[in-house]
Amino acid sequence: MPKKRPSNRPIRKAIGKAIGKKLPKNIQVDHKKPLKDGGKHTLRNIQLLPKKLHQKKTALENKRRALRKHR
Repeated sequence: MPKKRPSNRPIRKAIGKAIGKKLPKNIQVDHKKPLKDGGKHTLRNIQLLPKKLHQKKTALENKRRALRKHR
């Protein structure tokens, strides 16, 4: 059974509280080093990205991961 990933919701809430307002829906929490690649679910390893940029970054990471798998 795959390991359940931690939710980003608490991080979104904490950031929203820190800046005094909710984050816009088009802003997503991204892990600089993906959890799949050994990244941690910590404040040092997260960044906020617009949804479209986050999708592009994730697609690129998935391609790189697939290429490494075939080596």
